[in-house]
Amino acid sequence: MAVTRAIRELKSAFPEGHVVSGDDEKFTPLNQSYLSAVQSEVQPAAIFLPSSKEDVVKFIHLLKPYVTDGADVGFAIRGAGQQPAVRCNNIDGGITVDLRNLTGIQLDEEKGHVSIGAGETWGSVYRELQKQGLAVTGGRSNTNGIGGLALSGGLSFFSSREGFITDNVIEFEIVLSSGDIVVANSDTNTDLFIALRGGGNNYGIVTRYVFRTFKQGPFWGGYVYYFPSSFPGQIEAYVNELKNPDASKETHIMISAGFSSQFAQMDVLCLNQIYGLKEEDSPALLQPFVTMQPQIDQMRTTWMLDLEDAAKEQTSSCLLHGMHSTYTTGSP
Repeated sequence: MAVTRAIRELKSAFPEGHVVSGDDEKFTPLNQSYLSAVQSEVQPAAIFLPSSKEDVVKFIHLLKPYVTDGADVGFAIRGAGQQPAVRCNNIDGGITVDLRNLTGIQLDEEKGHVSIGAGETWGSVYRELQKQGLAVTGGRSNTNGIGGLALSGGLSFFSSREGFITDNVIEFEIVLSSGDIVVANSDTNTDLFIALRGGGNNYGIVTRYVFRTFKQGPFWGGYVYYFPSSFPGQIEAYVNELKNPDASKETHIMISAGFSSQFAQMDVLCLNQIYGLKEEDSPALLQPFVTMQPQIDQMRTTWMLDLEDAAKEQTSSCLLHGMHSTYTTGSP
């Protein structure tokens, strides 16, 4: 089979550990590490783990004959494996390019920019930036990867004020299908720069991102769990805030309802995730979203926190309470 020949050639070209095939003991832990269990059910023939952009270039050159000459060997690109759309970052019977080893965070304090390797997670980025009193528009979970959000739009805690995550990307470093390494920004390869800000992983393999940073101190927020009887009033409060012509940009408000009988002994539980982005304890404008009754007081986690703490809470809450997301599609 063509894919078998491709894997054999890749293994001979790269050091041990760069190409992990299905019979390797490392394969299952790697393939089971997606956020969505559905993604882990997809079974690639091998996983390729580059350690540099040069490795990515070499991979493209070696694999190209198996992709373009009728052999039809497919490959997928994975960052942190958080995107839920089936097969957007994994592939049945092909080769998954796992970018987890393309790490590195470099801050240019003079320009106010941070360069981030495609294999990093947002928690690591926040930890570094907070040392300088800075933040960036990134994922709301510390385990979120960079590319899935930066290439598709992406919401952060600061999106009301700073825009989408992709709006804050200043430059992409990307390996094209030709094997060339190029940068795309507002001055160079501008069409590609525009396409990447929402175009997903369709234009090449992005190996590095440069983001603008901004000053950010501690802020107040967290989780409030409550019951369905209050949900209509929360929707009304939310709509009123959306219609407010003078609505503050210093907030991040999410309201939701979902199946939660495993720890609430009921079919539905409601959750508000609310944050005031200034260093102000319990801001008045967020009170409509935290004072509803009844609520589950022992699960409320509103407090003064920093960006890394907020992102950790998003991750640890799911682990603590055993919550998982189910993504479905359908037609009427």
